[in-house]
Amino acid sequence: MNTELPDFLANSDPTWLGGVGLVIAVAIVVIIWVIYTFRHPSDEARVEKIVKEIADAYIKDAVLSDGLYGYHFIDYLILLPGKILVLAVQDYEGYIFGGEKIEKWAQVVNNRSFNFDNPLINTNHYIQAVRTICNDVEIVNRVVFTSKSSFPKGIPPGVIEFKNIKKELEILKGQGSTTNSAKLMWDKLLESSKQQKIQYKQELSNAA
Repeated sequence: MNTELPDFLANSDPTWLGGVGLVIAVAIVVIIWVIYTFRHPSDEARVEKIVKEIADAYIKDAVLSDGLYGYHFIDYLILLPGKILVLAVQDYEGYIFGGEKIEKWAQVVNNRSFNFDNPLINTNHYIQAVRTICNDVEIVNRVVFTSKSSFPKGIPPGVIEFKNIKKELEILKGQGSTTNSAKLMWDKLLESSKQQKIQYKQELSNAA
């Protein structure tokens, strides 16, 4: 019988063995987490996957000037036939209460209520920023809430429930193809977002 391994373990420093065991345990946890993440992607990852499938082109985490001295940070700008879609992703949990024209919406979690700004109003501001660059293209806005939330009193116009996002984007896309003029406008939008992102990072670096 080969006793080399048991002898080796018997003569090893217990502290070293404990360290090796810890590394192995951490590696196992990481592998399990990677497999779980791959099989159960987050809602944000699923949104991007659907956007990628449906869009003619898209910009994730776009940065545009607000027209003054600040910036708009936009989850998605999506090129569809005949239009550009401004899409915001809201990761709230619990019950959501709000209306298209109501300034403050409510989130209820464990019988506690919290207010937050109407995200549709924000996306209306984003539309104005896009329109300054793409003035000859229809621009529409939608807000999608992740699966952790629900709307017990009804879904406001312009809001998409997570389970319906693919169907809603397919409806928005419709038929047809992107025209050359829309593509030219999109290229201008893409370049502007790149430049604004660079400028924003430079400002952060200078302020540090």
